[in-house]
Amino acid sequence: MQHLLATISQELRRESFTPEFSEDAEASGKLWDLSLFFLNEMNNSLAGAAVFGANVMGAAALETVLLLACLKYRSNVLATKKWQKIKGSATGFSSVLTSNRVGLAVLFDLAKELEWLPTSGMSPRFRAKFATMVGEEKVVAIEGGIPDVVGVSWIAIILSAGVRNAVHPGRNIQLPLGDIRFVGALSTMMTLIALGTLLEVTSL
Repeated sequence: MQHLLATISQELRRESFTPEFSEDAEASGKLWDLSLFFLNEMNNSLAGAAVFGANVMGAAALETVLLLACLKYRSNVLATKKWQKIKGSATGFSSVLTSNRVGLAVLFDLAKELEWLPTSGMSPRFRAKFATMVGEEKVVAIEGGIPDVVGVSWIAIILSAGVRNAVHPGRNIQLPLGDIRFVGALSTMMTLIALGTLLEVTSL
């Protein structure tokens, strides 16, 4: 997974996420720094085979890149039905965007409405890169295990939430540790796939 993470990190370029409006430049700069920090921490976790830590950092990186994309395509975000429901009476786009009203689930809804993340499979360009790294058979196997109505991105968010819950011992006391580790590894892989797909679409 470190190879996949390294490939994805190369696609994350600062100039590709220039905010649409200059007033968002400060927030965008801080988010950019955070995205690099989270990806670096994810790599450190993977290097130590700590898939739970990698999952948490990966989900944070994915959320941060989604926020960067929202600043880049602010006008498009403002026009979505989802944004109209969450903006409330608050003023200031970046302040609302980075508030506790906009978490990963809301960002996924925005990305889905704006077609940043496919509802099924992966973006063709990222899929080709992924197949080069792991082989076509493995990519087909991954896609075959994901229902089209759910898609890679929703699998990523569902599994990420599940992994966070798995940290709570009372909720998972009866689960074998092997099962918990497997879910952590699977969630991390799906998060990387979702991040790679997102970058292919929003960094153009």
